[in-house]
Amino acid sequence: MEKLIISVIIVVVFVIYKLFSKAEKRNTERKLTHFLKNQESFTIDFDQVNVEGFMFRENVEVDLYDKELSSYNDELYLSIEPFDFKGKYHKNKDVSKFSSQLTTTFNYRDSDYKYIITGLPINEITFRMRIYQQKHLTIYVFKDNGAQVKSPKQSNDKSPDFNLMMGNYFFVDLRFLNEKGIGVVKLGMCKTN
Repeated sequence: MEKLIISVIIVVVFVIYKLFSKAEKRNTERKLTHFLKNQESFTIDFDQVNVEGFMFRENVEVDLYDKELSSYNDELYLSIEPFDFKGKYHKNKDVSKFSSQLTTTFNYRDSDYKYIITGLPINEITFRMRIYQQKHLTIYVFKDNGAQVKSPKQSNDKSPDFNLMMGNYFFVDLRFLNEKGIGVVKLGMCKTN
């Protein structure tokens, strides 16, 4: 009877933990969506987007079932039980990996911009298909007013301030790709004139 009560308590704690983690993830997603809706945005068509794919071979550590192991885990080579093979190092194996590169050019307030996003961990064909289904790409603009700095040459209080690092940050939302590790990507900062 005691084992049953302990088991039920452990299961209830685990279920509560899972529910809270899912709620936190949804809340973070909701905050990000709300933040992006409040930013200035514009859409670009596919003729301004170019996707290139790369395939490369990588030597990775795998377990007995050929599942790729994370090299950041210190317990890869340790095992408490002698017959515990799941998630433990078995051998090295060459695997094929895919990476995509997105190149986009657009015009924003009479200035032309070109950005290259490299190292997206998705197959080129899947990437093109999902962008085609999306029909367009939305670019968000975050205006940064920079740090206000007084001009050191003039000592009077009427000296004009100038902005240090004033410009626009561009973001593109790639969450529609539904790939782990790909979300909202910062394109970079461009100085404004």
